[in-house]
Amino acid sequence: MDATQWQSQVDVIIFDAQSQRILIEQSDQIWRIPRLPIAQLWLVPLQTISQLVLEHYGIVSTILQLLHQDIDQTSQTVKSLRVLEVHKPRAALPRNCRWLALADLDATLFVHDEHYAAAHAFFGALAGPELQHVAWTRLGWYQTWATWLGQTLTDLGYHLTGPIEQVKTSNLSFVARIASDEGWIYCKTALQTRLMLAESRVLAALANYLPNHVPNPILAPQAPEYLLLADLGPDLGTNASVATRADVLVSFAQLQQASLGFLDGLAERGFVQRDLAVLSAAIDVFAADRLVIEALGPELHTRFVAQIAGFQQRCEHVQSYTISTTLTHGDLHPRNVAQQSNGYCFFDWAGAALSHPFFDLQDVFHEPDPSIKRQLRAAYLAQWLDYEPIERLEALFEQIEPLYALHQALTYQALLHALAPTARLEFAWALPFWVNQALAGLG
Repeated sequence: MDATQWQSQVDVIIFDAQSQRILIEQSDQIWRIPRLPIAQLWLVPLQTISQLVLEHYGIVSTILQLLHQDIDQTSQTVKSLRVLEVHKPRAALPRNCRWLALADLDATLFVHDEHYAAAHAFFGALAGPELQHVAWTRLGWYQTWATWLGQTLTDLGYHLTGPIEQVKTSNLSFVARIASDEGWIYCKTALQTRLMLAESRVLAALANYLPNHVPNPILAPQAPEYLLLADLGPDLGTNASVATRADVLVSFAQLQQASLGFLDGLAERGFVQRDLAVLSAAIDVFAADRLVIEALGPELHTRFVAQIAGFQQRCEHVQSYTISTTLTHGDLHPRNVAQQSNGYCFFDWAGAALSHPFFDLQDVFHEPDPSIKRQLRAAYLAQWLDYEPIERLEALFEQIEPLYALHQALTYQALLHALAPTARLEFAWALPFWVNQALAGLG
């Protein structure tokens, strides 16, 4: 997909917590929530949104969360609605703008019904857990966090040379960066689920074992929920060549095999066990989960339950191969890899676990071109010839693909349980998608 041909339509609820009002603007005598003038851009950087709000309305703000997003493949349009918190309001607004309180909310003001509905829903959820289910979406959190970040980095000896810039805000994570005399420093915090170890703890452990292949975190002992990292340089990106992607898989297979020497140490440090035995035992629990049942719907859920024994038999069969549990990344693709002088550096280890190494082959499983898929598969499997002959490795690759999809479904099950009900809407696609993938592969 060529993202340069897409149009972005970004609507923003700009909220002033001090006065408990939102900003609205008038166009052709009709009021509406502000829409930012962004064209020919699909993935809109958060810095662009904040900068446009500053330029058009004179308001310094930060982005709290994404409330709604609609992707229309036909018109190649991405429509999104975001909530922004005001930090420094403008003394005098543009003439076509005004602040609106809940008491003044009137459906006849708005050109679009969904804008009235969004404003009404926002005011209704303002003090509730749905709007503020994770720390970084809470009103007032940003100022407290920014003060902590500045003081922590100063205490660690960094000289800060620029303002904080938001890089990512979602229901899953918050990422920002700040310029220093030693380059960009990134700060990340993320939603925790029962299947995730805090990423700062993951990297603190892996830095001892794989110092040349994982980022070395900047330690903030009093705040383990925050991961601080120096800039790693550009990632390999979505346009990485097939040769580069294959080389990454070769390097990572070698890293996985090296992890066999320190798995016990990782287990002692709390790394999550997600091997095939654990997966097999979790299938019945997954099928009985009310959240899963509602997400799948009666027909898909019935089809899945009918294949539980088949999935468990597949798990048992795959365990007969001599390739055992290793360290797994959980989200291995070129955008989570940087090229450095001593090789590849792998980052974004939020989904790290102790599991089957082939579960990290998402870049291969999702490759649509059969020829490229064969090249990537061959490069990776060649690293395991000391364990099994190539014919059995190729058979294992085919056997494990539906289990990989089921593994992903369980990941999203844990994630959805950790989210507030309204935040789950963003991932309504996930469980049906992965269960369908698992069933198709098993068939």
